[in-house]
Amino acid sequence: MPEAVRVARLEFEPSGYSLWLAGDELEYLVSLDPPMCTCPDFSFRLARGRPAPCKHLRAVLRAAYWGAREEMRLPDSELIRVLAEGRPPRASRPT
Repeated sequence: MPEAVRVARLEFEPSGYSLWLAGDELEYLVSLDPPMCTCPDFSFRLARGRPAPCKHLRAVLRAAYWGAREEMRLPDSELIRVLAEGRPPRASRPT
């Protein structure tokens, strides 16, 4: 049985660009194209030369397919900050 991982889709407006968040506190940024996650496990797998999806990436793939996720929206002006910090802003609340 898959592990339960909290997942949210973070959409930037008005561009429509989106990222995924995963983890107990939505602490990791996840991308499907290219597939990546900011969690230590994903980085460790890459460093060992064995790239494989971590539990966060697998959870996002399931959420994207089944549509089971939280939604968050931010203005485009926040995109660079989110990418630079590697995590969503604390003030954001899922809808």
